[in-house]
Amino acid sequence: GGHPVRGRVGHAFMKATMRQYRAPFGGEFSAHYYFGDAHYTDSGALLLIQVINVLRQTDQTLSQLLAPYRKYPKTPEINFVQLNK
Repeated sequence: GGHPVRGRVGHAFMKATMRQYRAPFGGEFSAHYYFGDAHYTDSGALLLIQVINVLRQTDQTLSQLLAPYRKYPKTPEINFVQLNK
């Protein structure tokens, strides 16, 4: 029932945007996930707990749950190396 809202990247900006829209959940492409009911905390541990709870409530594996979303394109991590001249 939610709808996505774009905002600036960064911890402080993410929290401010979430407060402005009273968002229960937010995330960045950098794999940072924020939870409104935990004071907009950025926590991978809270995300893991949520995933485990969903797995407990279904008879599916994690791969099966993610399968419908794998149809969307994704960009792998891009790293830049500075070459010495």
